Amino acid sequence: MDISELEACCNDLHLSVTDKGDSDINGIDLLEELLDLRSFIAIKKTPLEILEYLEEFDLIRSSNLILVILIGDS
Repeated sequence: MDISELEACCNDLHLSVTDKGDSDINGIDLLEELLDLRSFIAIKKTPLEILEYLEEFDLIRSSNLILVILIGDS
């Protein structure tokens, strides 16, 4: 999936979970997190290193969504 497709998916998700102008997901923030994590994982890190990275940048809460999207992309 190229970046423009990923961006469109993130924005679609943002819109689909928006209710009365409120959303728990920001499409732009999600895109940035996905790209950062994809780059990090591409370096062939161990599962422990990936979890430490997620914790360091407070991504644990959104990691399930991030990992599902990344696994679906591979």
